[in-house]
Amino acid sequence: MNERRVKEVMHRELLTCMRKTPIDEVARRMMDNSVHALIVVDDDGYAIGIVSQTDLLLAHRRLVEESATPLTAGDIMTPTLITCTPDTTIFEVVTAMTRNHIHRLVVVKPRDPRRYPLGLISMTDIIRHLITDTPFRSIPAISDPSTSDASAQGGYGRDAPVHDDAGPATTRPGKRQSQEVKTMDVILLGPPGAGKGTQALTIEQQTGLIHVASGDLFRAALRQGTELGMLAKSYMDRGELVPDEVVIRMILERISQRDCAAGVLFDGFPRTKDQACALDQALVARGRQIDCVLFLSVPNDVLLRRIAGRQTCRVCGAIHNAYYFPSKRLGLCDTCGGRLYQRSDDSLETAQHRLEVYYAQTMPLIEHYRAQGKLVEIDGRREMALVAETMINALTSAMNPVGVG
Repeated sequence: MNERRVKEVMHRELLTCMRKTPIDEVARRMMDNSVHALIVVDDDGYAIGIVSQTDLLLAHRRLVEESATPLTAGDIMTPTLITCTPDTTIFEVVTAMTRNHIHRLVVVKPRDPRRYPLGLISMTDIIRHLITDTPFRSIPAISDPSTSDASAQGGYGRDAPVHDDAGPATTRPGKRQSQEVKTMDVILLGPPGAGKGTQALTIEQQTGLIHVASGDLFRAALRQGTELGMLAKSYMDRGELVPDEVVIRMILERISQRDCAAGVLFDGFPRTKDQACALDQALVARGRQIDCVLFLSVPNDVLLRRIAGRQTCRVCGAIHNAYYFPSKRLGLCDTCGGRLYQRSDDSLETAQHRLEVYYAQTMPLIEHYRAQGKLVEIDGRREMALVAETMINALTSAMNPVGVG
């Protein structure tokens, strides 16, 4: 990995915005292009900052709290840029990310003091590149300072090592073009209240697996009016369940896209053993398979407190919990001061029913994957960071089983 260069991994499709671009337009560009950040450029096209989804969320909170006038990218961007060049090594990039507590760098032209942007490189790009080319366990401990020969200064902006541009870019080294990309398809299971959404985001960020949530696919297909979306809508309009074959077609259509080549994390599907068998057959027909099934196990009493104690702010949508992290002022949001309320599907009776339905449907599915030796049961009662670490370790073992060199 020490010899690999940024130009092998970076996003070359340059997605930018201007300082005066409204934040709703920034959000639209991110969603349309499935990216988490845009480079902010000046009138001459030189990088002056970066705006991320986190910046957009903070801007939303600011608008709610201050009733501020509409904001632009320049109002919310991070002006301090940490940069690298196409010939910076991946080792140097990861060291810079670790020391600066960031997830992405802007790739700029070598020896250009004005920092003309060429693209972005993120931690997800690096991990996705590595897991499709190198087994997890062969990745060195790059965050250990004792193994790093990178500069101790920490930043890779002004003090970044400068390299000559090596000429025309290639999307991957030559050896990758002749090899079949290795995939890893994973299913995330867990009852309501287990924390699947939070853990799915963490897994996606740390492994590069693409999060494929059946609910998100339905909403996107309906919003875009696709053929499959309209077909699903025809069933829903009649009050009928969408047939498994329609759902699987929608999922297969999604995972056939280029960004899913290295693998996906299924969330929300399959829900039954029949669906699992149908998905298995469809994947095998495409040369893929379910490699690992992560099951977040949480006792019912904990789940009920998590669900029935959940309170949502009517203004900003922040979540509190009457049992685990209650608001400081009764009935008022700690974030914006808005009124808290309980959703109808979060009542104790509804929560109990949801859990009963879940286990009735899902227990046969759990046993199905347990019999295949693919199920990994995770204790979901622990702190989120510990749960995430256990899941990542489980995926590492699944990708690199004992005895495989």
